[in-house]
Parts: sequence; structure tokens; C-alpha cells
Amino acid sequence: MGEECTLTANATIDPCNNNGTDDIATDDYFTIQINATVANGGSSNKYEVVVGADPLTGTGGNVLNKWWYQLWIPVTAGKH
Repeated sequence: MGEECTLTANATIDPCNNNGTDDIATDDYFTIQINATVANGGSSNKYEVVVGADPLTGTGGNVLNKWWYQLWIPVTAGKH
């Protein structure tokens, strides 16, 4: 039996960007950057970005993006 696969991730959350409009809160947004590395993962390097999944079961939510390469992928998840 092979070694267990593990995922290590960290998130950086930038301060709220008011989009240059101090008096309009509806156009404000946050930028979140998540960096992840895997040990003993599959050779496909398949990753998914999922919003709204149950953190305990991993079920539910919406897949925002799928990718098989190590690239930066901008994803828009919603507004303020």
C-alpha cells in the first residue's frame, strides 16, 4: 500500500477593496489567494475550486473551476 496523500493549503485575504467608491458598499470586494501543495497525490494534478461545500463531508457546493495544470486561475465567486 502506498503512502497517504496529503494536501497543505494556506489562504491570504487582502483587505476589503472599496473599488474607489467610499460611499457605495455594493461594489466592494475581497481578494482571496489560496496556495496548495499535495504530497503523494495522483499524477493528473487535478484540482477543483468549490464554494459552499460542507467542510465536514465535502459534499454540496458549486465547482467554480477545474484545472489539471499548475496555473493561476482567477475565479469570481460573488459580490459584497
